[in-house]
This record gives sequence, C-alpha cells and structure tokens, in this order.
Amino acid sequence: MSEIVSGASTSSIISEDQEDEGQCGPMPISKLEVTGITAGDVKKLNDAGFYTVESVAYVTKKQLVAINGISEAKAEKIIAAATKLIPMGFTTATDVLKKRSEMIQLTTGSNELDRLLGGGIETGSITEVFGEFRTGKTQLCHTLAVTCQLPITFNGGEGKCIYVDTEGTFRPERLVAVAQRYKLSEQEVLDNVAHARAYNTEHQTQLLIQACAIMSESRYALLIVDSATALYRTDYSGRAELSARQMHLARFLRMLLRLADEYGVAVLITNQMVAQVDGAAMFNADPKKPIGGNILAHASTTRLYLRKGRGETRVCKIYDSPCLPESEAIFAINADGIGDAKE
Repeated sequence: MSEIVSGASTSSIISEDQEDEGQCGPMPISKLEVTGITAGDVKKLNDAGFYTVESVAYVTKKQLVAINGISEAKAEKIIAAATKLIPMGFTTATDVLKKRSEMIQLTTGSNELDRLLGGGIETGSITEVFGEFRTGKTQLCHTLAVTCQLPITFNGGEGKCIYVDTEGTFRPERLVAVAQRYKLSEQEVLDNVAHARAYNTEHQTQLLIQACAIMSESRYALLIVDSATALYRTDYSGRAELSARQMHLARFLRMLLRLADEYGVAVLITNQMVAQVDGAAMFNADPKKPIGGNILAHASTTRLYLRKGRGETRVCKIYDSPCLPESEAIFAINADGIGDAKE
C-alpha cells in the first residue's frame, strides 16, 4: 500500500455530517419514541448511558429495571419496542457472509502483518494483543490510532479513535510521527483521537459509558484499551479476590463486545503476560501465558501473540482465531510506527 495519501484530509472525511447515519449506523435512542415509548422514559434511558436502540435491545430486563423510574412492565415494553426496530432473530448464512464482506479492516502499517490478519484489524470484533514488555503492543496501538483515520481506499476506517490508557504509556508524539508518514495533517490527527487515562477498574468501566456517548455523536472506527488487564492485577490481589476480579473483567469485556456490535468499531485491547509457577510449567516450552484466564480468552475474537525478534523486529503469531490459520509474520518498530522489517 502506498504510504502517501495525497490530498487526504481527515477533517473532510470525519467531520462532515452523516445524513444517512440512522440508516447505516447505530439507531439513536430517540427512535424509540415512534414505537410508543414516552420521551420521559427515553430520557431516563439516555441518562443511564443508553444512547442507541441497539444498546437497549442487547441488555437484559434486569439491567433496565435497575434504572430509577423504569418498572418491570416498562422494561418489558421498552425491550419489545427495541427488538421491533433491531433484527434479533435468525438469518441465513448468506446474509451473514454478505455482512462480513462489507466489514472494514484497518491496516497495521505493516504489509506482512496485514497479510497475516487477512487485511488488517477487523471491525465489529475484539482483537487482543498480548506479549512481554517491549514487544510492540503499545506501538501497534499508536499506529492504528492514526491508520484508522485513513480513507477506506487506503485500508483505513475513515473514523476517529478512542484511546483508553491504563498504564500512562500514551504518547501523542508517536501519533505525529505516524501522521507525517501518511502525509496527514498532524493537528487533525491529534484532534481525532479522544484519550482518557484510567486510574482504577471502576473508572475504566465508567470510561466505556462515556465512550458510548462520544461514539453516538460522531463516526469512530477504533476503540483501544491499553492495557485491559493492568489495573485488575493491582485492584484485585490474591486468590481470595480472583472470583470477583474475573466477574468484573467479564462485565467489562461484555461492554466492549457490545460497543463493537453497536457501532461497528474495531476494538483493540492489549494484555500482559505472567509466568506459570504451577506444575504445568514444567511441561511447557514457554511457561508464560496471558493473564485473564478463560474469561478473556472467550471474549476475544482474535488473539495475537507478540514476541521479540532480532533488533527492532518483532514476531506476531495468530494465537487464536475463528477463521485465520495459525501462522506468523515478522514486522518492525520504526520511528514512524509499525512497518515491515528491512531485509
């Protein structure tokens, strides 16, 4: 792919009003009023963090009843109204295939890595990247925060990026370097990245609710959480809190999956690794494993394992995917972001 996007302006791509947003994007929560739901009840849903009809259709009645002023009878009526507007039943595999063929894939900046992923990071699903320190996880996040703003013809997403930083490793200078590589306006690229620092697991979850509000107002292509698990290692310690940690993590991951479904964004999360200290480590060639257990493993659609190569090169392995074969690709961490390794 050419790295020069001549005349491409991210502001013209992203800032213009999407007149058909209600048809091809998520459906605003106000649409429930046409089905008989009162404006007062719609406002209660909005205040509780529900900004689209999809968000209502995907939750349980128990969650709606927890909203102040929404009775069980109202909750049933609201869910019935939402499911009339949002298809929730069976469909043919032909329709699913057609829908998947229309999905956008975001370039990673490396041709080899894109080839491994079948085109790039997939929208509408969760991609997990895990590995030891200095394997390129955060650098991949920074690169994708820019490439998601590229035109679709250049393997971009024509959308903005939400970046949740839990470890204080976000560096806008890296975005500027990648923007220069693709000949994009540095200021526009920075303005199109909404960044927030999460300080604990409760705050991390709260930021996703804020992300819902932001994405309901403008076009976004990518949601990054770097790292999704770091705060859980400190907020929950010891085996006594393991169950509570996994339950909270499961709810957080479910919210991420809901956002991917609702808004069609690509969700990229990074994960840390831990050394196994039990007897099973004796029989494994690599005693290290990603944290989060089966909860995280089942929530992630595609899992990528990064490890160090020679010099500035890194190796990416398809660790788990529903459609990609197990394979590897070599990429490099350059001054202007993720790229191909030089021979």
